[in-house]
Amino acid sequence: SVQDKLLIARMLDSLGVDFIEGGYPLSNPKDAAFFEQARTLQLEHAKLVAFGMSIGLLVLFRQAAAGQGRFGKLLAANQYSAYFWHPMLIVGIQMLIVSLPFGPFVKFLGVTAVGVPVVFLWSWLMRRIPALRAVL
Repeated sequence: SVQDKLLIARMLDSLGVDFIEGGYPLSNPKDAAFFEQARTLQLEHAKLVAFGMSIGLLVLFRQAAAGQGRFGKLLAANQYSAYFWHPMLIVGIQMLIVSLPFGPFVKFLGVTAVGVPVVFLWSWLMRRIPALRAVL
């Protein structure tokens, strides 16, 4: 339930956890309600994030781009590499914007707008290295 998720978030915060993945607010009413009600939480350490939302968008982007022209093929060829690198890059971007005075949804849009191109560009660059291309 939403109340259970809020309680768990408070408990994780009390343990000193830095980031709490709160779900995917556009996927179901419970997650949306959690993020709405979580605005009132007085967390001392933790920041709430929606990692699942970023991963879901990468999957949707891959599905939409896989059958398209040259650009789509380039993205599809780098999709596994993007999957491998995205946690480090997305978390890094989130850490850079966490203290900005915007709401969670605006921050999500910013991370997505910056993160998806950065992840695919980084993936493309890493695949230029022959030893990495063999595994990515």
